[in-house]
Amino acid sequence: MIRMAADRTNRSTHRSAGVMCRMTSEQREALKLLAADEGVTVQTFILRKVFGQADVQDLPHGTRAGVRRRNEELSMTG
Repeated sequence: MIRMAADRTNRSTHRSAGVMCRMTSEQREALKLLAADEGVTVQTFILRKVFGQADVQDLPHGTRAGVRRRNEELSMTG
C-alpha cells in the first residue's frame, strides 16, 4: 500500500510516496539504531541499503530529530 502524505508542503517531489512496513517493535528499534550508527535517518538508510543509492543524502530541510544518537558517558564531577 502506498500512502501519499496529506500535508505535502515540506515534501520533496522526488520523495512523495510513503510505504508502510509491518515489523516488531524490536525490529523498528534495531532499524533506527542501524540508521543512527551511519548518522542518517531511517529513510536515507533504507534508500541506501535497499535500493543501492550509496550517494543519497538526507534532505536538507529541518534537523534530523528522528536520528537517535547514542548517549555519551560524562565524567562525574564532585
